[in-house]
Amino acid sequence: DEHFGSFLFEVSFYTIIRTLSSYIEVTNQVVKEVSETTLVMQAAGISTKDDVYRVICLGADGTGATSGIVEDENPRQALIDMIEAVVRGCQK
Repeated sequence: DEHFGSFLFEVSFYTIIRTLSSYIEVTNQVVKEVSETTLVMQAAGISTKDDVYRVICLGADGTGATSGIVEDENPRQALIDMIEAVVRGCQK
């Protein structure tokens, strides 16, 4: 049944996002407990401006997104969008 497959994909995708978010929050917290002055950069799985925004909102001090930029059809715009996502995430 095509709807059941779609449901499983949505549940699996949601589970992956929740797990990744939890991982990011926990690693940010653990690093800050060890050293409050150490900046935390979360770079795994970052390929869109939404990924950048989410990681910054979850408490990372920075993020890497090289593949998301160089593989984009418009790398310049991708970079601009990601920088704007960092600024929005930091303001939250």
